[in-house]
Amino acid sequence: MIKKILLLMLSIFSFSKASDIPFEILTGDKNNTYYQIGKDIATHITPAMGMVLDVRESKGSISNLRYMVKTNEKKIVLAIVQRDTLQKYKSEHKNESKQLKVITELYKGEIHMIVRAKSPMNYFYQIRDKRINISSKKSGIALTSMSLYEDMFDHKPNRRTHLNFEDALDKLYYGDIDVVIMIVGQPIKRLQYMTKDANKYIKLLKLKKDNNKTQHYSKAIINSQSYDWNDESIDTIGIKAYLITYDYKDKKSKKILEDFADSFTKNLLHMKQLANEDRVHKKWLSVPTRLVPLPKGLEYYQVTKNIWEKNTASMCDDYQRAMGRCP
Repeated sequence: MIKKILLLMLSIFSFSKASDIPFEILTGDKNNTYYQIGKDIATHITPAMGMVLDVRESKGSISNLRYMVKTNEKKIVLAIVQRDTLQKYKSEHKNESKQLKVITELYKGEIHMIVRAKSPMNYFYQIRDKRINISSKKSGIALTSMSLYEDMFDHKPNRRTHLNFEDALDKLYYGDIDVVIMIVGQPIKRLQYMTKDANKYIKLLKLKKDNNKTQHYSKAIINSQSYDWNDESIDTIGIKAYLITYDYKDKKSKKILEDFADSFTKNLLHMKQLANEDRVHKKWLSVPTRLVPLPKGLEYYQVTKNIWEKNTASMCDDYQRAMGRCP
């Protein structure tokens, strides 16, 4: 009898359900797109695979990358990061970052350059030597803003601050800074909360299309429908966001991420439909239905790649396109 009890206890101890493994997604500020996308995944995708996804707020892409490398294989971690930040991080930390793998491209985050409504500036190139706020130090927004500024003017911005958005907005109003830069997937709730009267105080700068200094950047448009206070489409630059993970090797983690890829791909068209109904973030409409080629130095996580390619091979047939479910 005692032997049977010991064997039963041993079997219970040895058997660990997948749902007992911590499963997290690192995002960004709660008011921004990364967090909203993470919440959408936790609400509509992971429940179908019997997992609870912990959506974690963070300071952004660089913070997410550092956490993932540090955490290693102690738990299963997903993260949303900017592509340029991921590339730079991998180039500067080759050994510790080689295990960072891409699951899928998500969408383009648009550069929002906000100035006072009465400012004489209307275009990106006019921010030379202005006082600019580029989010927290060592954030993805700061990294991209610094790179863009240096590409446009051949030197780093000397008059820069690293305030949070609310403080920067107030400083802008009182004339203490000239430009607030955000890189987010439109629309974001914080800018949607603003009333039409906000156009008395702020406006968005446009990218001048014939600016040779920005030709190598991906172009994007901030739609006039995104924010009540902005009544025109704004030409800007788009920075791609990726969903990434660690190169897990153990069977349990690989199985969980296989199931995740299966649930994500099988629910993707449904997520697009929900986005059309304003039940999830609009950026789901931009998530590609197939894996796209990655830039040099980045690789897909082979475990999820296999599932992705199998499930999406026939996803967008003529019927699905006709129903408006495919790009």
